[in-house]
Amino acid sequence: MSESKIKMTWQHHGKSRVRVGRRWVVGKENFFSEWKVENLIESECEEAYTESDNKGIVATDTQRNTCYYVANQMEKPCSPEEYAVAIAAHFLKTYKHLSKVTTTVELKPWTRVKLDGKDHAHGFVLDPSNGIHSAVVVHERNKDPEVSSKCTGLTVLKTTQSRFEGYIKDKFTLLPECKERMMASSVDAVWNYSKTPTKGYDTAYAGVVDVLKKEFFGPVEKGVHSYSIQQTLYDMGKQALKINAEVAKISLYMPNIHFLPTPPLVKFEDNVYVPVDEPHGVIHAEISRN
Repeated sequence: MSESKIKMTWQHHGKSRVRVGRRWVVGKENFFSEWKVENLIESECEEAYTESDNKGIVATDTQRNTCYYVANQMEKPCSPEEYAVAIAAHFLKTYKHLSKVTTTVELKPWTRVKLDGKDHAHGFVLDPSNGIHSAVVVHERNKDPEVSSKCTGLTVLKTTQSRFEGYIKDKFTLLPECKERMMASSVDAVWNYSKTPTKGYDTAYAGVVDVLKKEFFGPVEKGVHSYSIQQTLYDMGKQALKINAEVAKISLYMPNIHFLPTPPLVKFEDNVYVPVDEPHGVIHAEISRN
C-alpha cells in the first residue's frame, strides 16, 4: 500500500494523574480539595507525528503546570466540575490552534471532621461513603462545554428483600430460582447536565447519590423489594432524572456481587454466606429523557 493512501484519523495528547491540593481560608474556616486531573487536547499538530515537526504541540509539562496555575485562580471553594470547566476554557483561550479539550477531575473524598458534634475548623478525614466524585468536561471551540458528573465505587449491600426468578433456563443453567438473597453492588454512575445546576454541582452530585441510595435500599423502616438488579437499576436512574431537572441522562454500571450459601454442612437458613466477587454479573444501562 502506498503512503498516499494512509492518513491519520485522529490524535490527541495530554497529561494524566496530575495531583493538585488546594486550600482556601474563609473567615475562621479552612476548606480543602485534592484533585487528580487528566487533560487531553486536540489540535492541528499532525506534523509532529508525520513530519517530526513539534511546532503545534502544547507540551504535557506545560499542561501539568497549567493545572496548578488554574487552581490558584479558583478564588473560592469549588466543585471538580467548576475546576475542570476553568482548565478547559483556559487552554482554548490561550492556544488558538486547539479545537477541543477534554478535562477529567477526580476529587479525593476529604470530608470535614466532626468532634463533639461540631465541625472542625481545619480537620478532615477520608470518607468514600458517597463514592468517588469526578467531573468530565468536553469543550469544543465555539461551543458550550459539555459537563458530566461521575460517581464511582458506591458500594452498597442489603441483606434481604431481593429475589431472582423467571429467567431463561436451558441445559447450561445451573442457577436455581431464589426468593430470598443478599444483594450487593459497586455502583458506577455517570450523568450529563443539560445546563448548569441552579444550586451548584456539589449539591446536584449529593442529590443524585442520595436518591440512588434511597432507591436501592428503600424506606428506613420497611425497605423495598428487588426482583433483579435490572429492575433496581432502572428505578434508581428513573428517580435520579425525576429529582434533578438539569440531568439529561444517566448511565449506571452495577456488577452483581454475590453472597452464596455455604456448603451443606448444616442447614442453610439465610444466615452464613460465602462472599464471591468474581466472576460476577454485569448489568449496565442508560436512562434518558424522551
